[in-house]
Amino acid sequence: FLREETARVLGVAPSSPDLGRLMLQRCVQEHTLGRQCDDFERTVYPLHYLAEEARVRMRLGDAAGARDLYRRIWTGREERAVERGVKMEAVSVLAFDALKNGRLDEGLRYTELGLERQPGHAHLLINRLLALEEAGRSEQARDEATRLLANPHVGETARAVLDRLGRARGQTGGP
Repeated sequence: FLREETARVLGVAPSSPDLGRLMLQRCVQEHTLGRQCDDFERTVYPLHYLAEEARVRMRLGDAAGARDLYRRIWTGREERAVERGVKMEAVSVLAFDALKNGRLDEGLRYTELGLERQPGHAHLLINRLLALEEAGRSEQARDEATRLLANPHVGETARAVLDRLGRARGQTGGP
């Protein structure tokens, strides 16, 4: 498998956008062939390979293909010790993608699933807070933001949400 990081390190970065796209498409083809091998799961880092293919598919604009791979990672077998973090990447991307595309319930569901696994995950905490605000669940968003103010990773976002909610409350004449 030709990894993008390896290509950068070796200095074989594409000389044009068309060549770059061609290289990414070739990378997806190689990953697809690798996944079709009978012994794919016996490779050292199969979940990393799936995540890498998902990232490349996202860059190519194949969000549906990337989501399928991330769902496969999230719902599949447990991570091996050398694969730690891949499932959290998958659930974080699935949550963000759903929220970004207006699928708030799905995004919140993935966010909650991820936070059950890793309660302090900063991206998921921020995504949940912003989703609650976007969904108009002001009281929940206010409670969540207040709770997160002291968190050094998400406190700034929490403060911004509280400011917006306070302005909105003032504009609507609410309590």
